[in-house]
Amino acid sequence: MKGKSRMHVECTSDSAFIFHPLTGRRNTVSLVGKSYLVSGGVLSSQEDMKVPYVTIVVGAVLCFIGLFGYFFSNSENPSLTALIPSLFGAVLAVCGIIARNPLLRMHVMHVAVLTGLVGLVMAAARLSMKWGNLFSDDLSLARPPRMAFLMALVCLIYVVLCIRSFIVARRHRKASETAT
Repeated sequence: MKGKSRMHVECTSDSAFIFHPLTGRRNTVSLVGKSYLVSGGVLSSQEDMKVPYVTIVVGAVLCFIGLFGYFFSNSENPSLTALIPSLFGAVLAVCGIIARNPLLRMHVMHVAVLTGLVGLVMAAARLSMKWGNLFSDDLSLARPPRMAFLMALVCLIYVVLCIRSFIVARRHRKASETAT
């Protein structure tokens, strides 16, 4: 493989040593009580591996919310804006699929959490405009703010989970750097 460098990983019972030929850096990672996967020269924890699948599930839930809001509308001509959660869900699902690649995970998950944050802000802004209709007995008035509330809730939970995951990943990265 001309022009490509390969990382070398050696594992003992309690630690892994990662050698990078271009930088000459050697990282030591403690494996005690943790489960790690080495793929494509990237050492990542199993918890790190769950986030792309959570992203795919959240994307599917948002797609369902949007499709439900559109196809089960009381209106004869439902508004295309009811499909906005589906658009955000599709973007998150694609990000989750791409993020299964450990080499792309960090960048794609930042795009995904930004998408979730924009979805949260948009849904919350829409909900704030129609807050009074949220508790209305008239279903044609209550459904749009309820869909916005569901989207905001799902996006909020997703953003919190992503932030927690980023914090854990940073702690793992700092622990591996201090071990060298």
